[in-house]
Amino acid sequence: MEVCGTHTFAIAKFGIKSIYSKTINFLSGPGCPVCVTSQQDIDYIIELAKNKSNIIVSFGDMIRVPSGDLKMSLEKLPQDNIKIIYSVAEALNAALSNPSKNVIFIAVGFETTSPLIASIIAEAKEKNIENFFIFTALKTIIPAIDSLLQAKKINVDGFILPGHVCSVTGYKPFEFIVKKYNIACVTAGFNHSDLKTAIDKLYEMYIHKTSKLINCYDSVVSEYGNTTAQNIVNKVFVKDDAVWRGLGNIKESGLKLNKQYERFNILNIFKKNDKKQPAGNSCICGKLFTGKYKPSDCRNFATKCTPVTPVGPCMVSSEGVCASYYKYGEQNDK
Repeated sequence: MEVCGTHTFAIAKFGIKSIYSKTINFLSGPGCPVCVTSQQDIDYIIELAKNKSNIIVSFGDMIRVPSGDLKMSLEKLPQDNIKIIYSVAEALNAALSNPSKNVIFIAVGFETTSPLIASIIAEAKEKNIENFFIFTALKTIIPAIDSLLQAKKINVDGFILPGHVCSVTGYKPFEFIVKKYNIACVTAGFNHSDLKTAIDKLYEMYIHKTSKLINCYDSVVSEYGNTTAQNIVNKVFVKDDAVWRGLGNIKESGLKLNKQYERFNILNIFKKNDKKQPAGNSCICGKLFTGKYKPSDCRNFATKCTPVTPVGPCMVSSEGVCASYYKYGEQNDK
């Protein structure tokens, strides 16, 4: 199982599955932050955007994710209230440029993104920007992997660990996969040779019935990671339980603002009413993270659900497994 959505795309792009088609079955894990954002959170974000006193600031992947009833998305709302950004610094600039509006940054991501987001929140506090707010859907990948393994929801012989996440956390925190579950792991880069080296290491351990954690991305990943990035996250956030699409509530797998920065929390102004997902939504995006299903198992895939008419976030996001399957012609992969 590759945990990282960028690995999912790289494996498809470089045709790596075809090299190992007779020996290895590749599964995609919960490594796309937009994809694992709960439907309740998506619907809440859309409701925020409908309020004319708010400006929603977000990275582009979130814009086209449909609501639970498939009738709405941020893309379908008036764009005066929505701003797509490419750098977190643009979020603060939007607040300074629109002093009469509540500027709400949609914070979605894993350990790689959270340090950057923490830094702009700290900056907003230093500059006393009063109209800047955060809706945090930030998550941490390690508790999700532990939860899947503990619940025996996945059956895997090895993990390709998320290289970008490991650059921040280090590879040491992932040792529990070997020690607790006796499953082999490798860190991997994102070009074809990096991935093939990592996969070959996993296959070699499988053949010899050994389980280790091997760092195949030592140009970027160290044992204990980027402590500067870790420190800024710990300065602004504390761990919190989080709901993952398809996986439910996972203990201490999310990040929320600590008391020192709580005034930036948009939930203090606009309360969230969690609504049940409409029964008519047949998207199986959440089930894909367990490794028991592939996009080709979904009746919507490549018919009702395409990049032009997405039914779920896995077809929208640039890290989504459905988008990968569609783009690289893996529709018939079972």
